[in-house]
Amino acid sequence: MEESFVDRDLADLSAYQESLERSRARRAAVRTRRVERRNALAGRGGAVLLAIVVAGGTVKAATSVVSADPDAPAKPNVLAAAPAPVSAKAPASSKPDDEGATAMRVRSAVNSVDVGSAGLGRSGVMRPVVRHKASSSKSKDEPKKVKAAKRSFADALKGLPPIEQVQRRLHLEADGSFGPHTARAVKRFQRKHGLKADGVVGPATYRAMGLPVGPELKRKKAKHGHSAGGDSRVAAMVRAANRIADKPYKWGGGHGQWTDSGYDCSGAVSYVLHAAGLLGQSRTADKFVGFGVPGRGRHVTIYAKYSHVFMVINGRRFDTTGRDSSGSFWQPDMRDTGEFTARHPAGL
Repeated sequence: MEESFVDRDLADLSAYQESLERSRARRAAVRTRRVERRNALAGRGGAVLLAIVVAGGTVKAATSVVSADPDAPAKPNVLAAAPAPVSAKAPASSKPDDEGATAMRVRSAVNSVDVGSAGLGRSGVMRPVVRHKASSSKSKDEPKKVKAAKRSFADALKGLPPIEQVQRRLHLEADGSFGPHTARAVKRFQRKHGLKADGVVGPATYRAMGLPVGPELKRKKAKHGHSAGGDSRVAAMVRAANRIADKPYKWGGGHGQWTDSGYDCSGAVSYVLHAAGLLGQSRTADKFVGFGVPGRGRHVTIYAKYSHVFMVINGRRFDTTGRDSSGSFWQPDMRDTGEFTARHPAGL
């Protein structure tokens, strides 16, 4: 089929006028259809009743009848607020109309909250007491939960030595040694809980920790009677070195945790220094090149280079190198220290 085209002079304003009239006609047809649909819905008519129940009052919506005649003036809805208590009891003279049925449904909902949530009576009135009693019941359960948590924590520590139970309770590494770190942590705990901050774990401190009462624990004094200073720290290092001396060599051992299945050179030295309160976290060998103060110490000397580190305590070499032949990190003889930097803890 051959299409036909009409030549129009675009300079003629009548062409634009015709297009404008067609657009107006289409919009008028759309408006007409909308009015017809609206009138069809309005023609059904009816009464609408709205009851909104709020705390302390009821809002009533008056009946509004919509006329089917589109030319008739619209009748506005009238809302009248009638303050009244939210109660399930209606006046004796009123009849059980739609509003009464709504009130009965509200009463049923309130009763379900009273009885189901707080165990209250069927009052039909929502009061703040509901929340108060519910929260009061929850607060009474809190001490029970705390006691249960303490019991479960104590059960998890059963079988461990008392010193390790205390260290785990204080969130310390359970190395089994009552060193300076443990003593300081015990004192902090005692001050926080209103106890005498003497650093001694006795019956009162055991109970405050939620642990079974065990033997009295305190930091041991050195043989010379000094509780602090060079001798006590050196003794702590010797005890720590003895604890891990028979462990196997393990690359990276002693860096993720103090108590490990094996140790590398820097992990072993870090562990020993930590037991004496001289190191807060482990270091790699290269980090010991600048540790402490330069030179050899009276009791302790650390020999470090970027690839290895070992220490000498009271003349005995503690070194992971040589364990395969000696069976221990304690070595019977000294080694060449030409490539190492000598450092020592201040005062030792």
